Amino acid sequence: MALTQLDKNLSFSIYSKLGLIALAIVILTSDKNLPFLNKDLLRQGQLLRN
Repeated sequence: MALTQLDKNLSFSIYSKLGLIALAIVILTSDKNLPFLNKDLLRQGQLLRN
């Protein structure tokens, strides 16, 4: 039973680490994309004002 419990803990920690890495990647990519989206929105707003 000790081995199976250890295996469960190891697999859980691996999955949690993968989840954190995936979350970090999503946050980083969204941060990179946000300025471009904001610039596009600002351009559209300026065009509408003009």
